[in-house]
Amino acid sequence: MEFGVSSASVNIVVQALSDMTIRGWLTLDEIVEAKLHRTNEIKQGYHEFSRVNTIIGGREAVIIDWESYTSDSSTKVRCIQMFTIADKLV
Repeated sequence: MEFGVSSASVNIVVQALSDMTIRGWLTLDEIVEAKLHRTNEIKQGYHEFSRVNTIIGGREAVIIDWESYTSDSSTKVRCIQMFTIADKLV
């Protein structure tokens, strides 16, 4: 792959949420801000293209289109990430 050429991938991540979230102490927007703050700290060249608040399957969701450099700073990767809160996994 050439230096600086974007790479595409699809990743699906399911994470357990903290007790604070389960008990309703954190809102979806607060979760998104915390996750993206951490992403911005560890990723070089983080840039957010868009953020959409929507409803998916009856649940509030936030979809974010962003890019950053890989850990070796040789390639930019573009991510479309969706955040939502579900009561349980089925």
